[in-house]
Amino acid sequence: MLVSSYKLLQEAKRQGKCIPQFNIINLEWTKAILQEANYQRYPVILGINEKSINYMGGYNTVAQVVKTLIKDLNISIPVVLHLDHSRDGTNPKACLDAIASGFTSVMMDASRFDMKTNIEKTKLIVDKAKEQGVSVEGELGYIGLGKTNNRDIDGYTDYQEAINFIQATGINSFAPAIGNYHGIYRGKLALNYDLLAQLSKKITIPIVIHGGSGISDDDIIKLVKNGASKINFNTELQMAWIKGVRQYLDKHTDIYDAREVILAGKQELRAIVRKKIQILKGN
Repeated sequence: MLVSSYKLLQEAKRQGKCIPQFNIINLEWTKAILQEANYQRYPVILGINEKSINYMGGYNTVAQVVKTLIKDLNISIPVVLHLDHSRDGTNPKACLDAIASGFTSVMMDASRFDMKTNIEKTKLIVDKAKEQGVSVEGELGYIGLGKTNNRDIDGYTDYQEAINFIQATGINSFAPAIGNYHGIYRGKLALNYDLLAQLSKKITIPIVIHGGSGISDDDIIKLVKNGASKINFNTELQMAWIKGVRQYLDKHTDIYDAREVILAGKQELRAIVRKKIQILKGN
């Protein structure tokens, strides 16, 4: 069933649990992730960014694909459809389009702006989303790309600014920068667990960790123990799927059935989803 992330993540925070977000890019990924999460009997958040939304055909297409698959595949676990990183620049159109199309959660990422502008842009979305029962995730601090290998301490979210930001915006979940990065990490990982723990104890809303790909199993467990209620995974899924497709094409040089090629990475992707869920279930 399709649900808002608010109650789901609040319950996870109360129980010291963590819900995974797996990003989707097409129908095949969506189907594989839903099936594996349902088999594991564990809630899942399907995240999708604007690039992938455009690739799939638009907000309405994505929402209908997810809703229809949940019905046709008899998915009985809680599922959230989440807009990941709405970097709108000048207007809230991406979030508003997602809300209007049936997304149950959106991220308003205005973190590259100054604090005042970030608050204004995020609060605007919060006010609109509440009318539709949609959850809003906000971000403060710099969460860059792992390939940059940039570990500038100035990128960490400021503790007091985080408190002020959450209170001023009324967001439902919060994504801080604690040394986490998108993509695959280069060099030594330096996650600020103390900052995460301090924030988790102080704020009442769930904390989201971006850039879960490449974080070790032990560090994932440590993130949860220090207060992470949601961890996002994307790049590892991309790499696993491509690995499966390449191996299949190497073995079947005369293949022409596009369906077989596209689905060749399904088992590798499901293996990643299975592993992450089992880590979180066993925490």
